[in-house]
Amino acid sequence: MILVLLAWLVALLNFLVTGYLTLAVVRYYSKGGASYGTPEWDELIFTGFAVISVITGFLSIWFPVGTVILIIWSVASIIIIVIKRDQFRKLAGDFWINKCSFSKPELYFLLSIFILILMAVARRISLGDTESYHAQSIQWVRKFAVVPGLGNIHGRLAFNSMFFVVSGMFTFRIGEVLIFPLNGFLFLILSLKLVILAVGEFRKNAIWHALFFMLLLLISLYILLSDLNSPAPDIICSIFILYLFAILAGIYFRNEEPDFRRVILINLLVFTTVSFKLSSLFILLLLPLVMQRDFFKKALLSVMLGVLVLSPFLIRNYYLSGYPVYPYPEVDIFDVDWKIPIEEANSMKREISGWAKVSTVSYQEVEKMKFTEWTPLWFKALNSDSKIILVVNLLSVVATCIMIFRGDYRLAALQAVILASLLFWFIMAPDPRFAYGFLFTGFSLTLSYLAGLALKRNKDFFYSISRAGLLLFLIIIIGRRIMTPVEVISSPRLWVIPAPFGKVETRELNSGFSYKVPIPEGGCFDTEIPCVPYPLEKIEVRGRNLQSGFRIKK
Repeated sequence: MILVLLAWLVALLNFLVTGYLTLAVVRYYSKGGASYGTPEWDELIFTGFAVISVITGFLSIWFPVGTVILIIWSVASIIIIVIKRDQFRKLAGDFWINKCSFSKPELYFLLSIFILILMAVARRISLGDTESYHAQSIQWVRKFAVVPGLGNIHGRLAFNSMFFVVSGMFTFRIGEVLIFPLNGFLFLILSLKLVILAVGEFRKNAIWHALFFMLLLLISLYILLSDLNSPAPDIICSIFILYLFAILAGIYFRNEEPDFRRVILINLLVFTTVSFKLSSLFILLLLPLVMQRDFFKKALLSVMLGVLVLSPFLIRNYYLSGYPVYPYPEVDIFDVDWKIPIEEANSMKREISGWAKVSTVSYQEVEKMKFTEWTPLWFKALNSDSKIILVVNLLSVVATCIMIFRGDYRLAALQAVILASLLFWFIMAPDPRFAYGFLFTGFSLTLSYLAGLALKRNKDFFYSISRAGLLLFLIIIIGRRIMTPVEVISSPRLWVIPAPFGKVETRELNSGFSYKVPIPEGGCFDTEIPCVPYPLEKIEVRGRNLQSGFRIKK
């Protein structure tokens, strides 16, 4: 846990300083003023992370993104802190003042969340996709600039999540131990923000608002905790989506408009989310909600930031697969020798969609099923948690109608974005983890809003019921995740260093270049690259080394 904590401190240093510099530059050139506002600590961190993600995305086109870049960035950040020590001292003081405003039970609650997340990140990484291709993708980022046709040796290596690129900079390896700190650290920041928002609403006696923020925290803690130690794009996208809805809801609850600083932050996070996971595409619908005033100015800003953030994503797609967006070969505008064959790209797209609908049969069979045939099978295969979350989200249609009838138009707009996103998710690939952010927000907003209406006339009773319900939910979380603290506490080694990632035996093969295949065939874990799940056929290297890329033999 100590090494995880140190990794978090490195991330905090870089994100905080980068966010501070970014917003300082923006304020200077936009001539700041009252419309700009004062950045909060969480805004600096998320802004810094998004900016570093974009910059490393561009760098990865020409250079490996790994420890060297992290050292350079960290040294520069320390120098900036020394130069601007008065400003950072004030920022630390403001954070300390906010901390001191918490009561002792609230501080104990925050400390418990902090320790629980830290313990979760120290456990062994067990996510199947990390064993299959996440760790391998990050290895390629850390050792090579973008490799043309990399998806030809394993189609999933062309799943161009820009989260893998920034994770290349913030991955720490000690022997067989791999530390991926980003999901855990940013979830910790999200959790602290949600607690601050909830406590603020409770103190204003806005009980259902507070209930919304607490439900967001507890449902995400309940579901996401076990995978926070992985570099899974699904997790970071969920964190971003939850944060975006939380800050917008907080603004709406105060009957305010997003200031210029927050408009920039929202744009950065929205486009970064899309570059991390294309299934989050409909998060773009949040942008019109912050454009009511100065529409053309804000629309131009969105276009500029969108081009900036998505450019490295599209360029890397071009190199990794030969398509602007993979695995969606409908847009096929390039004719390069490293392009993944269109039949392979189509097969990958159909496999993802079919597996997400019914994982127990082949995607070819799923494609032949009617909607009324695969939907019952899909719903039956979901666990009880997912079923409850989905049923509550179905009630969001009712909640949206009530919001419109009562004149809560901005909350209704948030619900409309959630519903549109979930419809897109259901049509394309309805695996719950692909839409956790939307599902959790829809669950929390619907439940808290309807509960607030039902008990509006008796606030004292509602307050008591809310506290009892949240306490029960917390007890369920502790019961569900009890093995996390038990495992870590019972293993003193994990107090210092996380559990080893795991490894697999391999055999070496040759296709004009040497590569490894696991025994039995499947996940490569963090085996030295190149490693692929199955023996290669008709694949050749394009030049003299791996950096030159791969193509199909003619």
